[in-house]
Amino acid sequence: MIYDGNIENLKKAMSMNPEKHSGIHNINNVAPLLPFETREPERPKFKRKFLGVTGELVRLLNKKGLSKEFDLEKNIDEIALKVKCKDEENRKYLKELIRDNLIDKDGNMNIFHPNLLNYIQLSDGKESNGEKKIAQFIYDLFFSNSNKIEDVFKDEEKNDVITKLILHKLDGLENIDNKEIKNKYYNKLNFISEVAREDFEFISKHKDFFLKNFQTLLSYYYFYYITQMCVKLNKKDKADFSKPEELYYLLDWEKCSKNRRSVIKGYKYVKSEGRNLLVNINIVEHLNYLFNVEGYTVAEIVELMNDLNDEEKTKYLKTIREWIRIYKDNFLQEPVELELEFNSLVEELENSILRKMDQAPMTRYFKSIEEIGKAYFLKSRGGAYGYMLNLTQEMILILTAVCIKENKITLNNLYKEYEKRGIFLDIYSKPLVEELLGKLNLIEKKSDSGDAQYVKAIL
Repeated sequence: MIYDGNIENLKKAMSMNPEKHSGIHNINNVAPLLPFETREPERPKFKRKFLGVTGELVRLLNKKGLSKEFDLEKNIDEIALKVKCKDEENRKYLKELIRDNLIDKDGNMNIFHPNLLNYIQLSDGKESNGEKKIAQFIYDLFFSNSNKIEDVFKDEEKNDVITKLILHKLDGLENIDNKEIKNKYYNKLNFISEVAREDFEFISKHKDFFLKNFQTLLSYYYFYYITQMCVKLNKKDKADFSKPEELYYLLDWEKCSKNRRSVIKGYKYVKSEGRNLLVNINIVEHLNYLFNVEGYTVAEIVELMNDLNDEEKTKYLKTIREWIRIYKDNFLQEPVELELEFNSLVEELENSILRKMDQAPMTRYFKSIEEIGKAYFLKSRGGAYGYMLNLTQEMILILTAVCIKENKITLNNLYKEYEKRGIFLDIYSKPLVEELLGKLNLIEKKSDSGDAQYVKAIL
């Protein structure tokens, strides 16, 4: 006895055609865990860094949409026309004043108030589709259950006249019904989302810091989450979803050597674990269909099975085995004899998908990690090292600020807070961090003991 209905649903999802021996590896139907694209044009390249994603996320937070016709230059003209002026010369001066405030030297919008983040446009072309998915992903994981940062985007009475004029007259936002904003992605790493919400709520109380660093911190938490998921998905039922994998960063200004933890357990390790990331995502998708659940990881499927009686467990194992037989037959693969043992079945499912799947989409899928990494958190060290996880001084200070918050903490506790945020440093990097913080007069040294050294709050 097997669950025929579950198999039929999966066959439909893959558009299987036994006569033509065809089918499509569709993902994110019942287990949307990552917002990645296998299509090259839709994968964001982050040439504008995280701007497009940030603008779309802020609109989700504020339940707004940006009109497709939004044009910043036209808005400047229209704002100037709405103000009573003595003559055209004064109006021309006002227009230049508004433009100087709204547009920076590179021609981009000058974000001098959090509310203006709503007006950052998505990238041109199909990359905008990828940016939208990432924004939805970040919203679902870090913000959908919290409304504590929304006040930072509202107008403030203490704004100067020009700022008030721009904020009140800038046009292009459209209200969106709450019902239109539905969560899509499943959060599997609560240890990340909890500390992320805590940090974003904290920086929302410090407007200048928020304006300067919100985009960068968003990009970091996105990178932190996807690298962790990449590793954990490859561990399948052995993955521990309650704590971070130890991934070691190298400081931007220090030299590399082959025995460093950042070489052994850094980006090279992530890349190795992510070699079959698309296959792992497909395994999760297939198992969710076969067990008639949604958003489960392999580890959670195992937990589900452990709660079943022997008869039900056997029924599900037979369902997986039958699906592997159908899959192999559909794609003209050699049949194999399989025992009713979960890990053996999952291993054969993985091998079957690997035999069918082209290398090109697998490579493109993992590139979603590498693209954001190259924009912010990876640095090429040349030779045998290649790209490595990298921390700039700016990133260290941003993370230090959110780790400490209002009250000083011991240096040892600061490292523990770094690790909660996915930053692991070896014995060679830590003294260099201490040297940097010392130069900035942020360390209070009470004695030679690490526990007696305190790091002062930055904000």
